[in-house]
Amino acid sequence: MRKPPFDVVGISDDGKQLYVTEERGPAKEAVLTTFDFETGKPAAKPLVQVPGFDFQGYVMHSDVDGRLLGVQVEADSGAAVWLDEGMKRFQAEVDAKFGSTINRISCSRCGQPDMVALVFSQSDRLPGRALLYRGADKTWQQVLSFMPGVQPKQMAGVDFQRIKARDGRDLPVWVTMPQGVEPGKPAPAVVLPHGGPWMRGGYWRWEPMAQFLASRGYLVIEPEFRGSTGYGRAHLEAGFKQWGQAMQDDLVDALQWARKRGLANDKACVMGASYGGYATLMGLVRHPDVFRCGVAWVAVADLPLFLEGSMWVLDDIDHWNRKFTLPERVGDPKKDAAALAEVSPVAQAARIRNPLLLAMGEEDVRVPPEHGRRLRDAMTKAGNAPEYVEYKNEGHGWQGVATRVDFAKRVEAFLAKHLAK
Repeated sequence: MRKPPFDVVGISDDGKQLYVTEERGPAKEAVLTTFDFETGKPAAKPLVQVPGFDFQGYVMHSDVDGRLLGVQVEADSGAAVWLDEGMKRFQAEVDAKFGSTINRISCSRCGQPDMVALVFSQSDRLPGRALLYRGADKTWQQVLSFMPGVQPKQMAGVDFQRIKARDGRDLPVWVTMPQGVEPGKPAPAVVLPHGGPWMRGGYWRWEPMAQFLASRGYLVIEPEFRGSTGYGRAHLEAGFKQWGQAMQDDLVDALQWARKRGLANDKACVMGASYGGYATLMGLVRHPDVFRCGVAWVAVADLPLFLEGSMWVLDDIDHWNRKFTLPERVGDPKKDAAALAEVSPVAQAARIRNPLLLAMGEEDVRVPPEHGRRLRDAMTKAGNAPEYVEYKNEGHGWQGVATRVDFAKRVEAFLAKHLAK
């Protein structure tokens, strides 16, 4: 599918500036610039360029006089690039006041003596809190604390690294390190591929699953495998028709990197949801010597069913995705049938010999439970039945507290059993 030459992301309050993003360089990373109405093209000079990342963010204008105040951007973490001197000073004061958190400012009458600002603070150890600042009397008031029971001192730190995959591709990796783990004291690892797969998996922030696993003593490795977004279109397109292949190799390369760094020992499992669940299943198919076990939930397991659908199975994948997007990015179910069978977990079920915990949502229409049922039956027929659970009244992810608690207990017991020292 052809992509538009640029994307519009905003317009100035006076209507004179149109802000656009355009992909540039060999990595095809999106940069923020303005549209040049005389040439009919994006301006050559970017306003914001974040090397190694696509521009993600928005422009901020004054509600007093319409001036461009700055730009909010996302790299490994969020940051505001303020052009207004008053907001530069205020951001510096906020950062000094709250220490090692990312502090996002949303304000009315920004930079003015009577400014009112809402500051959202968060970090890898702090889920977040919102505070209200009133410039008229320089007072602060906490408005909201997200998950106040979380104690930051007990949480694990999150690190961001860029490593090289086996073919030389730049591979961003998020690492959540349980307390007490340092080089020379490696921990058992859980490789946690994100869902999508055409999305960005991680940011420098508190994430519940990674923190849960780290609290049990596991090193959590989350690769932004090829096919992920946010790191340039070239990284996205490198994943086209690589389900179960090079995308899978990226997971192993990230684990091997952690082992060479002395962070991970020789005990590892793989787990994930949706596409991450698919990657978990293919990890057990292709790399049983690397991953002792797998935990997959709401997982794509049957590629023909995913690509073509069935009149007997309800899902929410529309006709246009099946006609255009999926054939380009995953494979054509007719032309590529043989290759797809090699990377379809149901078709390769007999090769899954290591322990698997498989969970599906009974009401899931993104990845219907039929995927899990077919894999369960195929593995059972092959003589290696998975530990299987299907949650009632749950869709593509767990919403009920009882479901979340039950699943967490299952995961804890499963990993403890198969990653035991």
